[in-house]
Amino acid sequence: MGHLSGTSPCSKKMKNKLRTILIVTITVFAVLVGLFFLLPKTNCCDESDLQLEELTNRAVAGQLDAITMLYERAKREGVEPSEEYWALEGALRGDQRLRRAYVEMFKTRADSERQQRLLRIIKERSAMPGAPCLLESLGAPLSTASACK
Repeated sequence: MGHLSGTSPCSKKMKNKLRTILIVTITVFAVLVGLFFLLPKTNCCDESDLQLEELTNRAVAGQLDAITMLYERAKREGVEPSEEYWALEGALRGDQRLRRAYVEMFKTRADSERQQRLLRIIKERSAMPGAPCLLESLGAPLSTASACK
């Protein structure tokens, strides 16, 4: 009978196979599109990232208020390397509060080898306004006269 209707059993099998492939392809496509819209997206440039970038740029430019804010943020979040870095930057620029904080970190967190390396780094930056007082506070004054006011 299949021969009388003009279609062979092979062409029916092929039609069924093509229909199955088409249905599977559409289903996979629908699942992938659904996953794309349902998966959480990360926003690389949200407002807080832009604010942090602006604050960091201001701090790198030497603005003490920005340095202080980054120090406080690092301290609050428990990021010790950043906390130490911004405390040092503030101390070198002459901020007394950050100098005291840095001296405390220097004495409690650094072993003697690291202290010597840090002192060399600070001495290399001795032209900065707060460096002489910081060095004096760390026990390595540049001169015999008091640098701290």
